[in-house]
Amino acid sequence: MHPSCPHCSSRNDSTSGPRKILRDGYFRRRSDGRVIQRFHCRSCERGFSHATLSLCYRQKKRTMNHRVEKAYIEGCSLRGIARTLGLSRTTVVRKFVFLGVNAERELEEMNQNLPKVAQVQFDEQETAESTKLKPLSILMVAEKHSHRILGFEISEIPASGRNAEKSLKKYGRRLDRRAAGRRKLFSQLKSFIEERAVIESDDHPHYPSEITSAFPQATHRTHKARPARDHGFDELKKGKDPLFSINHVLAKQRARMSRLARKSWCISKRKERLRLHLAIFAVNHNRARARLEKHVESKRGSG
Repeated sequence: MHPSCPHCSSRNDSTSGPRKILRDGYFRRRSDGRVIQRFHCRSCERGFSHATLSLCYRQKKRTMNHRVEKAYIEGCSLRGIARTLGLSRTTVVRKFVFLGVNAERELEEMNQNLPKVAQVQFDEQETAESTKLKPLSILMVAEKHSHRILGFEISEIPASGRNAEKSLKKYGRRLDRRAAGRRKLFSQLKSFIEERAVIESDDHPHYPSEITSAFPQATHRTHKARPARDHGFDELKKGKDPLFSINHVLAKQRARMSRLARKSWCISKRKERLRLHLAIFAVNHNRARARLEKHVESKRGSG
């Protein structure tokens, strides 16, 4: 079947008549050795191929994309990936940005194609940008039972404790933008969450009013904060945790994202790169949860 022309949208009609799209030979792609069909458009007199509309069009070392993505979500650092795969750091960074941009798009498509969510949990975790004197807050929203990540938002927050005075002296006053970040994310996810959904969180004093404003018909349930377990990067809680779904997601992020690990050599130098890394993690996490649910359903059907 001949594709339509990406330049002028011409295509071959099913009726008899002169063809607008003609085969125009083949070429062997250097990056992976695959044979690609060429085409010629008689309407605009331009050529194209099966690879023209690919997201990896004209990309070198495209076979490394999947390996770089898997390494990033398994706790490897940028320099570690470059050493392991024999790539330059520049190549790894370029592929990371490419994967992150595509992951943001895919996460949006996941939310649009799947049914609206009836039970939601959300929570925040802290990290930093280039130094502990510039902390950040990550708001994560996930479906309760499937653990599917719906979205996230990164917000600047002021330093606290011993770092507060140093941060103020070196970087000036930092505003707490968490409330604005929560409002922004809730507004973006409004079309993916049912109007009468059950939304769960901890007992933060600002959450009830913000949930009521964004989801007036939803039921908001708060749970008292619990002490952390010895394992789980302080994200998993002792006893029967009513917020286990979101805490489990946050613990996996700490474990599988090098820049979020506690007492690590790695740190985010730019907030935008942290966003891309979170998008890559979210998409791969959702894919894994979907495969697991499909496997469980198939086991139940065969049983």
